[in-house]
Amino acid sequence: MILDVPAERQILAALRARRNRLREVIEAREALEVKLAALAARRCTLEDLEAIDDALALMAREIAQGERGVGETSTSTPLSPRRRTPGCSPA
Repeated sequence: MILDVPAERQILAALRARRNRLREVIEAREALEVKLAALAARRCTLEDLEAIDDALALMAREIAQGERGVGETSTSTPLSPRRRTPGCSPA
């Protein structure tokens, strides 16, 4: 019965299991992120590219001011699912 196992051992076992899962999660994310980046590149619009440029400029300004440069603003919006722009990827 699990209640017979000391709490310290239960915690250590849970941490070991999490560490093993973390490696698997990272591998899965790497595979997914490559595919998602390719899909985003094929579907981007000129407005999307402008939004990326704006975000990069904001991050650069924040870093220059000694901040973290994470660009956390209320104006952040997801990239648009609208029309594809032929110049966005070498499709």
